[in-house]
Parts: sequence; structure tokens; C-alpha cells
Amino acid sequence: MFGIGVPELIIILIIWVIPGTIGAMIAKNKGRSAVGWFFLSAIFWLPILIVILLPPIKEVPGKYRECPSCQEIVKWNAIICKHCKSELAPKANA
Repeated sequence: MFGIGVPELIIILIIWVIPGTIGAMIAKNKGRSAVGWFFLSAIFWLPILIVILLPPIKEVPGKYRECPSCQEIVKWNAIICKHCKSELAPKANA
């Protein structure tokens, strides 16, 4: 009588799991906590937009790396650091 049926599971999937997964994937690609951002994005949808706009916080192989001169995070295949304008050695894709 009070069980969860297929329509309810589909609604739960659409409302909570999909936004949570999207937020977690974006956060992980920026070096942030995937679990924390999963729950934030599942409960509130606004964190998905926030994590898209946030800069990365640590080196993520293949996506972001640290500048050896100023220790700021730049894109993996950047040639010149956008912060200190120093030349960066090319990195092989991970």
C-alpha cells in the first residue's frame, strides 16, 4: 500500500541522482570532493552551477597542473602561465 513503485523510483532518479552525479563528476574533474558535491547537488541544484564556475584547487592529471613558478593551477596543456606569464614545459597527456 505504501511501497515505492517504478514511477516513484524514476522521479527519485531524475530529481536527486542525476543532478548529484553531474555535480560530483564536475567537482572531481576540478580536484574537489566528489562525495560532498554529490550530496550538495542532489539536494540543491544550484551547486552544479557553482562548481562549474569555481576554479580547480589541486592538480588533476590530464586536466590541470601547477605552475612551477607561482604554484597557481593552470590548464594541463598551457604553454604560458596565465598568472605569472612564465613559460611552462609541455606535459604529456596522462
